[in-house]
Amino acid sequence: MKRTIHAYIGIALGFIIASNNYYILPYTIISGWLGGWFPDLDLKYKHRKGLHNLIATMVFTSFIYIASYVLYSKFMLLNMEAPLYISLAFAGGYLLHLLFDSLTPRGIYVLYPLSNKQLRIANFRSNGVFINALGFLIATTIIALWLIKYTGLNSYLKILIQGLK
Repeated sequence: MKRTIHAYIGIALGFIIASNNYYILPYTIISGWLGGWFPDLDLKYKHRKGLHNLIATMVFTSFIYIASYVLYSKFMLLNMEAPLYISLAFAGGYLLHLLFDSLTPRGIYVLYPLSNKQLRIANFRSNGVFINALGFLIATTIIALWLIKYTGLNSYLKILIQGLK
């Protein structure tokens, strides 16, 4: 899957995690984006091994939690539950990246460096139209549903539909 689609899926997850907590939304969007994008930093070195595993997910999610907690405690930029939401968005984006990469022929090494066992769920080409379109549609649907539910767009849609009748 293309990195932009991975990042877009992470952004959509940031919307879900923030729910109607608008003050935390920018942070969860950025964190989800980073989680969706981050695993591909290993493109030049042991790609699909170095960062495409659960151990790296836990290590970097812990780092994100600690960093956001320090921002909260030192600068009071965020509220008390913000580090949890931010780290959940990062971990979710990261895990969705791993899930979608496991749908490719190359798969991922889910427990690397403890194991060289490869996880491959399906056989979609990572630059194929289907898998990228699927990721784009899922993310766009999530964001659209969030906008309808939490921004009052639902009321405008009802008025529009009544006007069309």
